[in-house]
Amino acid sequence: MKLTTYLRELSKAAESYSKSWCRSFTAKLLQTLSARELRDIVYGFIVGQIGVVRILPHDRTQYKLPSDKYGPYIVNPKNGRQTNLIPHFLDWDYVGTQFMLEIYQAFYSRAVFSIDHAYDVGALLGCGVFYIHPVSAPQNFIRHLYVTLGFDAHPEDMNCRLNRNSLSKDRELQARKEDFEQQVEHVSAIREVKHARGFRLHITIVIWHAQSSDKYVEALLPLVYDLKEMGVELNLLQSHIGTRKNEDLTPKYDIPRAEWEENITTNSAFVGKPVDHVTYQV
Repeated sequence: MKLTTYLRELSKAAESYSKSWCRSFTAKLLQTLSARELRDIVYGFIVGQIGVVRILPHDRTQYKLPSDKYGPYIVNPKNGRQTNLIPHFLDWDYVGTQFMLEIYQAFYSRAVFSIDHAYDVGALLGCGVFYIHPVSAPQNFIRHLYVTLGFDAHPEDMNCRLNRNSLSKDRELQARKEDFEQQVEHVSAIREVKHARGFRLHITIVIWHAQSSDKYVEALLPLVYDLKEMGVELNLLQSHIGTRKNEDLTPKYDIPRAEWEENITTNSAFVGKPVDHVTYQV
């Protein structure tokens, strides 16, 4: 018991010393490197190896943390495990306010984010993986994003994980035009990014039924052309789970917008399309 108490006190002392040393170091760095351009080089060196940061939907996380406190979940790209542990160089207790805000900006501008569900796009751009000062709002700095669209099962539907695929297929088959448009609306938060020109956006559409392809293409039409006009670099990929085939949808938007809009007034994907009957292997 005494050993446990000793180790606990030792851990507290080490943490306190670590915070004190780190704060002293970052204060000297800010004072010595008075030019922001020089500090950005240092920040880039620290966060440069982040790689892909994957944001999982809340219903697939192992631990139920309140979203209003923690925001979207961040997953360690090395082992795929969820982590809400903030690295010391991103922790105010260790580095202080100014250093934290500036390095967050470098973190968001250099990391590649991958979002499993479109409804987390707005949260990521507005609040980030950790809630911080609005000065460092991710939408002002993020440059590279992957987003997945698809009809996944609702958390309340999942009495058993084994029926998830069946529920997803049914949701997609019964989806109305508004359901497709709602997913696209979540992605529309991209319009608020500060540096749109050169922003790289990859959208992956996951479908079970062939007719859903044209529906997604049509629902995405206004957003795709708006983002192209803003200078966003777009790549759209479709993944058909049933046939296990992928298709690049990006060329479908090479024709003029007016031509597309005229075509869907007489040939909308949401009017009278037959249902496919593919045998799925999952």
